[in-house]
Amino acid sequence: VLYQEVQTDAPLPKSCRAAPGTDVKMVVSYVEEYVEGHYMEAICIADIAAAVGLSVNYVRSIFKSSRGKTIQNYLVEYRLEMACRLLRNTSNTVGKVGRLVGYNNESYFCAVFHKKYGKTPSEWRRDIGGRSEGRQYNG
Repeated sequence: VLYQEVQTDAPLPKSCRAAPGTDVKMVVSYVEEYVEGHYMEAICIADIAAAVGLSVNYVRSIFKSSRGKTIQNYLVEYRLEMACRLLRNTSNTVGKVGRLVGYNNESYFCAVFHKKYGKTPSEWRRDIGGRSEGRQYNG
């Protein structure tokens, strides 16, 4: 919903706009909602900032101080969680899973996945039912 409002240049409702001094939890919640709704797309932090009516640097700062990680790190973690779900519950190829979660380059997807889980997506899928990785995957 936030993405469509930004793309159509429609004004956001007042309840959606955050100004400096606004509840930090609300801003963080908007960022998380945006990422979770658009993780499969190329996400620009400027679009997120525009959606909440704040500067890019301010949104980055609020998010990092509140969540202890950058928006980019949150996005990567979320994409990998969704990839694990797809690997577990579908027979899609690794390349297709990568594309479905926002990685157009299969090699890069595999490298990011391996860095997080210590296994390639194919190895993770083979070992699962995720049984050996189940402790790391929260989905």
